[in-house]
Amino acid sequence: MNRKYTGKYHDVDQNDIPFSVQFSMNVVFDSKMIFKGKVWEEVFSKKTDKFLSVKGFIDEDHISFIKQYPCFFSSDINGELIIDCSKPGHEVIYDGYWNEEKGIWEGEWEVEGETNLLGTDDVISDIYTGDFEMKMD
Repeated sequence: MNRKYTGKYHDVDQNDIPFSVQFSMNVVFDSKMIFKGKVWEEVFSKKTDKFLSVKGFIDEDHISFIKQYPCFFSSDINGELIIDCSKPGHEVIYDGYWNEEKGIWEGEWEVEGETNLLGTDDVISDIYTGDFEMKMD
């Protein structure tokens, strides 16, 4: 079964100013409601003409998926985009629930940022989070 979803995720820039990014996701489901497909993202895909990959599942009113950027994508302290397709991209984990009242999926996304060693046994990782919403077209 093929499905198309459109949505947006919300983030904040380096100055803590909120913004949202539109995306569309085309996926194919198997009989167990596990899906995989591709994502067109307003900022990254327009700049690179590349799709992200996605895989996940739906279990009744719960959805979980991972978007994978095909190459390195970030922004510097001034908010300028950094894209380097000679380096691997990162994953973004999404987890959400069906909102019957609104007729949309909504939830949170999470991405691991820079990881640093503190001493010999401690590892510190930055975790960035935000929310998302999407609906089936």
